[in-house]
Amino acid sequence: MYLKIIIILLSVVFLSCDRSCEKVMHSFEDGKVNVLRVYPVCSDTTTYTERKYLASGHIGSESFRTPSKDHVEFKSWYENGQQSATWQEKNGKEHGNVLCWYEDGKLKKEGVLNEGRRIGIHKAWFDNGQLYALETYDSGVLSGPTKVYFPNGKINIETFYKNGKRSGNHKEWDSTGQLVKFYILDYDTLVKAIVGGDE
Repeated sequence: MYLKIIIILLSVVFLSCDRSCEKVMHSFEDGKVNVLRVYPVCSDTTTYTERKYLASGHIGSESFRTPSKDHVEFKSWYENGQQSATWQEKNGKEHGNVLCWYEDGKLKKEGVLNEGRRIGIHKAWFDNGQLYALETYDSGVLSGPTKVYFPNGKINIETFYKNGKRSGNHKEWDSTGQLVKFYILDYDTLVKAIVGGDE
């Protein structure tokens, strides 16, 4: 009798526990799933992972959402299964580390955002793996050194920004490494042209 009561009690406890469930939000015409939501707890529809699938059946993107919407995580993929990007949102704006890749897996972009505003150093690469650009931001505004490169790895532009305006030395090279412009600027105003004449 005692054992029977324990079994009944355990059954009630386990049966009353919420379980995860899935809900198809949208399908393609051929019946394949397009948008799927996975709820960790079936009775709570405010917290879920949403997966969007490509027509091929491969996953295209995934996001994790909570009721407060103050932190949403996103991931996306190419058709070949290679991840294309990862980022977060806070209060509806991009936030935190942002990473993007080319279809072959090489890094494409990297940076940090604070509720939609770029901060710190942001980098971008060519599809051959060579660094394309390095920019410095403060609250979404270019502030600090900026460098742009050619696909062969040689530097193309080197400049410095203050509050979104070029200030100080501004240099440009051609793809062979020859210096073709050298200006001194003050908030985008030409102070002196050392190489290359007027801007």
